[in-house]
Amino acid sequence: MKFGGSSLAAAPEIERVVGIVHDRLDRRPLVVVSAMARTTRSLLAVSDAAAKGDSGLVASRRGTIRSFHESVGAAVARPDERAQFSGLLDRWFSQLDAVLAQVGAAGEVTPRLADAVVSFGELLSSEIVSLALRRAGIPARFVDCREVLVTDDSFTRARPLYPETKARLRQTILPKLDQGEIPVVGGYVGRTLDGITTTLGFEGSDFSAAIFGA
Repeated sequence: MKFGGSSLAAAPEIERVVGIVHDRLDRRPLVVVSAMARTTRSLLAVSDAAAKGDSGLVASRRGTIRSFHESVGAAVARPDERAQFSGLLDRWFSQLDAVLAQVGAAGEVTPRLADAVVSFGELLSSEIVSLALRRAGIPARFVDCREVLVTDDSFTRARPLYPETKARLRQTILPKLDQGEIPVVGGYVGRTLDGITTTLGFEGSDFSAAIFGA
């Protein structure tokens, strides 16, 4: 099941997604999500500010992205998972800060760095959708999309490596389904065999969902 950014715009939209998934649990779904609405654009904007060395603008835009995800996550998570989610945000945004520092050092947003920056959109949305599903009593499990989609190194338009991806999916996803869990994975984002983050380019989340479904 694939959900795009407009389906994940805020807490009410995510709650509707939860209802749709709940009605199809008998089909053992794998849930694939895009970044939340406008997040990819916001991440590209903060990377552009980092390339220009505008630390004030970087801090402002980064703070806006974090506050948005934090508020939505808090709204959809179980009370007992909110503190854990805050810790997860600390980890993800620490990693984002490291990438933005690389952008600043380079003085430009190279294709490789652009992929690294925008990947956080799908990683954050899949964490949040997992939280929302669990609040509804659905045994959802976040899966890092970079662990299952293997690509070449054509940054911003990477091509999947199908045999490697199939093996990763079977190893990672099928056991969760067999145990009655609902995996939640971001689309669009993958990783090379050397462990470098990539993206599939335009409509990449739909492409990911087609690959995972097959």
